[in-house]
Amino acid sequence: MKKLFTLVLVAALLSGCANPLKKSIKEILTAQELVKVEKKNPGFGNMYQFIQTVKDSLLKDSLSGKIPGEITYQRVNDFVLYMNDTSVFNSINDSLKTAWEKQYGQYSQKADSILAYWAKYKEESDVSQYVKIELTEIDKEYYPYSNKLNTISLGIRVVPLKGAIDYLRFSYKIIPRSALSKAQSTYDIYNSPLYEASWCTLSSRFYGAVENYWEVNYTNKKVLEGRNMQTFNSDFVIYFDVSELRKDGRRISKGSARIPASVLSYWEAGGDEAQMAAGMNAIIKEILGVDYISEEMFRSEALKGMYESRDKELYSLLTAGGYTFK
Repeated sequence: MKKLFTLVLVAALLSGCANPLKKSIKEILTAQELVKVEKKNPGFGNMYQFIQTVKDSLLKDSLSGKIPGEITYQRVNDFVLYMNDTSVFNSINDSLKTAWEKQYGQYSQKADSILAYWAKYKEESDVSQYVKIELTEIDKEYYPYSNKLNTISLGIRVVPLKGAIDYLRFSYKIIPRSALSKAQSTYDIYNSPLYEASWCTLSSRFYGAVENYWEVNYTNKKVLEGRNMQTFNSDFVIYFDVSELRKDGRRISKGSARIPASVLSYWEAGGDEAQMAAGMNAIIKEILGVDYISEEMFRSEALKGMYESRDKELYSLLTAGGYTFK
């Protein structure tokens, strides 16, 4: 009788071990077991590898106790099958798309219009399209009857690019090339208070290219006194910045309006989808006053709630490991 009981117990144990999916995720499947499972469940292999990575990470951090032993590979497989069930989630995705369109779709379209408006404004307000400014000469004047330097003036040529200009005010800065190479951005260096701006004004209407001479200040005189155009261009750059231009009765100025910070952030995203989505959210909140969520985020949050409801314990483990849910 005792031998019969032992045989029954061994048979039961062998029967239980016959299905690798019944093992706890704390255990490791053999290569043969993994092949056996993957034959019937093609999506299981990737999730199995991810589970092992999560386990290794937690073990390294001495947090192996956070791995729930009661989670079996069967639960993992059921979860994978659930997430990949297109017969369920295709219709869910369609419903979520309809719900998002109803709640937020109009704001996405309005944001596109806002971006188009400010893009047009930026283009029309870009003074560089109306005028070209360039340095043509470093003119030095000496005192009579001596070789002592008196003044230095810059010959600056101004060329209208789109017809006559009624009024022009611009500044220039002389900046060492070494400073440009070390700067994080040209914007930072051109707007740095370390380099003094000198101002120039043309107050009479002009139709074609004009060349005027403006005397430099003391700081720039020290830079220029021992240099000609060739040596100057080798060591320095001159940065021109138009602050105001009047044309055809219209005043075009950098300060005539401020582009919203959220619009600038969106433009600066540079194609990064996450940053562009954040920028779109900011535009709608800042300008339209609506707490907006993108369609992708709306869908993602809804699906995560469904996954969590399906198996909260396993979902928490995957989330802690950084799993990316579709």
